[in-house]
Amino acid sequence: MAVAFGRAESEVSIVSVVEVVTRRRLLGVSVLVETAVTVPADEAESVASSVTTDNLNSALGSMGITVAEVTDVAVSAAAGSSNTTPSSSVT
Repeated sequence: MAVAFGRAESEVSIVSVVEVVTRRRLLGVSVLVETAVTVPADEAESVASSVTTDNLNSALGSMGITVAEVTDVAVSAAAGSSNTTPSSSVT
């Protein structure tokens, strides 16, 4: 995921992973992945705006991962620091 965000692996964490089952996709597996990226405050908006399906698919496609949609991108201040954490949910 770090490659998709253009960040170092140490700046990216996976918050949760949930398998999603729908009637329309019985033959396929969908996974909701919530990630958090910790970056300096002055870079937060830029990182958040780079979280697109196109950017994620470009970075993850070689691993056989296809991103169908980015469901939420939020920017929040990290506790006790000047860093912010853009987080996203990706299916």
